[in-house]
Amino acid sequence: WSFRTLRALPDLRYLPHLTRHVRALNLSSNALLKLNGLEHLPALESLNVSSNRLVRLDLSQNVNLTTLDASHNSLMAIAGLGGCIRLAHLSLAHNCVSNVEGLDAQRCLETLDLSHNACETLGDISLCARLTHV
Repeated sequence: WSFRTLRALPDLRYLPHLTRHVRALNLSSNALLKLNGLEHLPALESLNVSSNRLVRLDLSQNVNLTTLDASHNSLMAIAGLGGCIRLAHLSLAHNCVSNVEGLDAQRCLETLDLSHNACETLGDISLCARLTHV
């Protein structure tokens, strides 16, 4: 679903036989304003929502995420990041993020890109022992 003109994710709750096995989803370069339905993708490991128009992202049900690219949006808030304890690669570059909560729970985090934001608070990233690229 990349490089299309999606404005919303289709309703996934009626497709559990398909969605429970989805491990990667690329929704980059669309016109997404909201992203509802991620809770219906319990096996999701890689999510690319870069280059959209997202203002908020809720990852509270996506505990298996290892890679998230949400760069080039208008994100102001990320909910549920603390529950994504397998997250290794996180890009929130080119957004409107001023506060990132939940980074202290990211023991697997290797790369973190928060460039071109207005970050005031990161939390305690000293516990991210694998973090090599900031």
